[in-house]
Amino acid sequence: MIVHDTTAPYFNSFDVDYTITISDWYHNQAPYLVNLYQTEPKGLAHGAEPTPDSTLINDSQNVHFPIIPGKRYLFRIINMSGFASNIIKFGGHNMTIVEMDGVATVPTNTTKLRVAAAQRYAVIITAL
Repeated sequence: MIVHDTTAPYFNSFDVDYTITISDWYHNQAPYLVNLYQTEPKGLAHGAEPTPDSTLINDSQNVHFPIIPGKRYLFRIINMSGFASNIIKFGGHNMTIVEMDGVATVPTNTTKLRVAAAQRYAVIITAL
């Protein structure tokens, strides 16, 4: 569920908003992965999380978000992964973090963002 808070301090500072979901994709079923997680694998420390085979964005591997130079975009980033964190970059664009886990923040500029499992961010990008 996405809540569009019209009282958020950044609400009128973007033209278009997109939602990005991130999820980890495993080629094995959950019972095998749970067993792997609970046993000591060779060469790894006990309890090492299984590494996903792929990362999906909006349940796909080939997603495009149309942008127009000069417009401002709000991206709502939701990491739905079970274990994996991801680093998000928007090729050559700076982003301003305006919300973390549903709470408006002091706007903070960055070029990349690590999004842990179950974490949510909202960032604003001005398209170049």
